[in-house]
Order: sequence, then structure tokens, then C-alpha cells
Amino acid sequence: MKISNPCLVETIYQFYNTEIRPLGDYGIWTRNSIGRHLLYHRNEEDVILNEAVSMLYAQIQSLRTRVWTENVLDGCTEPHHKNIQLIASLTKTLTDTLDKRKCLKV
Repeated sequence: MKISNPCLVETIYQFYNTEIRPLGDYGIWTRNSIGRHLLYHRNEEDVILNEAVSMLYAQIQSLRTRVWTENVLDGCTEPHHKNIQLIASLTKTLTDTLDKRKCLKV
């Protein structure tokens, strides 16, 4: 589901005021501070790394289906060397990203 930033801020603002503030002595959370909070957390390194891991994994899975190709001249199935090299490169990048994400959690 896609939602614009102003709509998201307004939804959070309404939810906070109707559902959270009645639970205790919580201060006012302005629309501007909600927007800043979302922007800050959206750009945190661990969030970005999680998205990068997801994208890299999807790319690797997609390429796995294209490792073998049919030779148009003789009909034989043969490895697609460039896709194999790309999978190796993406796998190394994924491993490095996972290592970096792991180090952030320690």
C-alpha cells in the first residue's frame, strides 16, 4: 500500500492523539516532529541495510533462473557465464552487507 508522506504524518498524528495520549501523560507530538521522526528513521543505516539485503537477495533469486540458457544453434543447454559472474558478485555484496548489518547490531 502506498501513502504520501503528508497522509502518513496525518494518520500517525490522529492515531497518537486518539489512541496513545489517553493512555498516560504524554506530551503533544506535532505534525512537524512526526515528519522529522519518520525522515530520520527512514534514513537510518540499519533500515537502509535491511532494504539492500532484500533487494540483493531478490536479484540473486531472479538470476538463478537464468543461469542456464539454450543455445539457439544446436538446442543444447549451457551455462550463461555472465549471469554466473553476476551472481557471484551479488553474493559477495550480499555477504558484505550482511556482515556490516551484523556489526551494527553488536
